[in-house]
Amino acid sequence: MMLTQENRNRHQQVRTGLKRGYPTDVKDEEWRLIAPLLSKQAKTGRPCKTDLRTVINALRYMVWSGCEWRMLPNDFPPYQTVYYWFRRLMRRMLFRTIHNLALMLDRLCNEREVLPSAGVVDSCLDMGDHIPTRSLPFFRARLLLSTLLNSVTQLPAP
Repeated sequence: MMLTQENRNRHQQVRTGLKRGYPTDVKDEEWRLIAPLLSKQAKTGRPCKTDLRTVINALRYMVWSGCEWRMLPNDFPPYQTVYYWFRRLMRRMLFRTIHNLALMLDRLCNEREVLPSAGVVDSCLDMGDHIPTRSLPFFRARLLLSTLLNSVTQLPAP
């Protein structure tokens, strides 16, 4: 069978028809709040072919399932692409910004001051016995990412 344009279109329809939604996918109202914070299309250079919504969906899937980069399902972009965007968004402090905005929105909806005047932190995280020392930075980054992404999923309804 030759790969004519007609066959390519048919295969593309079959491939995209198999995509299923995951419970961790970003909802439309959440995406409406997150999309303006993401990077815009550059005026020069090669246009971006990656859908950033699928990248965020892949990151949320990884946090909830605990899978490795290479174990991402085929419904998401390649793990190299997801990792590239993860590193880029972490460098821009995007997840911290989303967390702070979600916190401010939650405080506004509960008719409280936007910025808290006091806070109490009481936690003990002892991971030295269970995790090898050389992989501690990875686990700390995953813990931070899961905390920040979990706060985004708990946005109040507008």
